[in-house]
Amino acid sequence: MKKITALFLMINFAYVGYSQIGGISATKLATFGTTLVNKTEIEFEPAFSFGKQSKYWNKTGDLEPIFTNPDSVNFSSEYGFRFSYGALNSLEIGLYTPFNLSVINWGLKYRLPFGDNLTYAIIAGANTPIGNSNYDRKHRNLESASSIVGGIVLSNEFSDKLSIDFNTQYQTYIQAVPEKSINDIFVNFDAGFYITEKMQTIIGVNYFYSSFENSDNNISLFTLNPGIVVERAENFAIVMSLPIDLQGKNIEKSTGFTFALCIILN
Repeated sequence: MKKITALFLMINFAYVGYSQIGGISATKLATFGTTLVNKTEIEFEPAFSFGKQSKYWNKTGDLEPIFTNPDSVNFSSEYGFRFSYGALNSLEIGLYTPFNLSVINWGLKYRLPFGDNLTYAIIAGANTPIGNSNYDRKHRNLESASSIVGGIVLSNEFSDKLSIDFNTQYQTYIQAVPEKSINDIFVNFDAGFYITEKMQTIIGVNYFYSSFENSDNNISLFTLNPGIVVERAENFAIVMSLPIDLQGKNIEKSTGFTFALCIILN
């Protein structure tokens, strides 16, 4: 295994996994929409994800093997919980944490009071490491540094069957981190179509870009994310997707599977 490269890739994986706003609801896959959890209701969502990696994109965007042995492959997984609460008619708050409680992603979504089919919201959040690691408070790394994130959301319902969600997010770190980026940008888009009254098919695209003082260290990742949402009952839905990384720079190429059970508590 290429030890230096593997360590660099693990640092980059922490960027994508824990940097976006967490704890707020999405009506499709990985893209937030303007729909809110109803006032005084709680949306509880246990979820797990699984990924496989054997190659990475280098600083020029060319694919290279992670391992010297072509038969080797890396498997990664995560299991976590999301809690979203309808605080007001126009405000939703929540949190997400992985099962090991290593970090908490705080989030809020405020729907702006205008728009009909095309609606708007603002989102904000903070990502706070809380445990399961040794911390040097004077010399933090990416995994132990807190960050704040903000963004905007647009949703458009073209009909009862067809709708789209779009959001973009910007992140900065609270603590000084030697290897931190100048800025991190996330762009997400989901298009959903109800093929039956209870099943929505979705095509999503997700883009991540991180800029550094040395441009050779810039990170980018473009992912295709097809999936489905099954709404067989009034108070829960099943969400499944197959994210496939298509293009990147200084980051692993991954193919994965995600599963979530979204439960409404009155």
